Amino acid sequence: MDEANPKSAGKRAPRKSAAPKAKAPAPRPRRETPAEPPAPSLAPMATAPENGKSTAPHLSPDERHRLIAEAAYYRASQRGFHGGAEVEDWLAAEAEIDDKLLGNS
Repeated sequence: MDEANPKSAGKRAPRKSAAPKAKAPAPRPRRETPAEPPAPSLAPMATAPENGKSTAPHLSPDERHRLIAEAAYYRASQRGFHGGAEVEDWLAAEAEIDDKLLGNS
């Protein structure tokens, strides 16, 4: 008993409340992969001259590299990303993109 404060005689100390339980995070929605990814498009970059003859579109080396990388990625995706054929994927994608750029497709 606290002798200095007569009002506190016979009273218990207040209980500390338990910390609130943390909520479990909501489950994240499952991402579904498309059955077949779309092929890279060259249409926005292709230019046709006024005389109707086909010429290669003007691409920077970086744009060409990006298109080849994207096509190689789709080739790897189609084979299930199993290792060992990365160079073949790249070379086939490079030939494919160059053919499309030159209008040979």
